[in-house]
Amino acid sequence: MTAQKACKLCFKETKDFQVIEEIIREILDVLLLKIDFCLIEDYVICESCANSIYAFLEFKSTCLYSEDRMVPFIRTMNGMEVDIVEVAYLKENPGAATAGDSDDAVENFADDILAKCIPEVDINSTRDPKICLSCQISLLNYYQFVTECLAKQENKMECDDREAIKSEELDIKLEEDECDG
Repeated sequence: MTAQKACKLCFKETKDFQVIEEIIREILDVLLLKIDFCLIEDYVICESCANSIYAFLEFKSTCLYSEDRMVPFIRTMNGMEVDIVEVAYLKENPGAATAGDSDDAVENFADDILAKCIPEVDINSTRDPKICLSCQISLLNYYQFVTECLAKQENKMECDDREAIKSEELDIKLEEDECDG
């Protein structure tokens, strides 16, 4: 029978977990989840958080792949602003003169969220940057996950600090009582 352990990201008790090994720590770094692993214990991650980090890693990898594909094209434009919708249209329709309006559902970039989650993407390299609805949902889910994990980490550290202070106060009181007796 597997014992329950608390997930290092969400702090929920679970029986379905995996030990956080070096590869997961590297994924967390890529996802900008700076987690403190200072104690000498086997930290675990629950199945739900593991699925989330793998999905967000895939999403971020896709974004970075797209960025890497765009950079050479942007360089050939000699500093001119690029319209990403036009680039995508021209790639799918070689020889076409202009993209016109795209029928795809696109939303304006949430550039502050993108900058926090995927700072490697240069949104200023394109004119009127857009994001499809599917990517927007993935980006917002990613942002929410990272924000919640970091808030829980901070809250946990504050609780640990308060417990340490209470413990120190108790130790000091016990020492004072021993001196008085």
